[in-house]
Amino acid sequence: PEGEFKWMTKYNYVSWLNPGVEYYAELGEIGDMPGWDEQKHRFGPALYGKLPGGLKYELGWLFGLSDGVSDHALKLNLEYEFPM
Repeated sequence: PEGEFKWMTKYNYVSWLNPGVEYYAELGEIGDMPGWDEQKHRFGPALYGKLPGGLKYELGWLFGLSDGVSDHALKLNLEYEFPM
């Protein structure tokens, strides 16, 4: 098994724009966990919201905190909700 940690917090400003921050950590195998620089740690600002028509979005710019990940990463998630 591998250890992983995700954290997200946001401020509910208006339904279409909620600023926040995110942190992701991929720690590796629990029985043989590597050091900090070999793990994958990312942190950065994000925007969340719900647009008209049922479209939700998450947009983030994540910075690499350890040597095991790239210096920057762009995150974009789109979700469409429709009644069934």
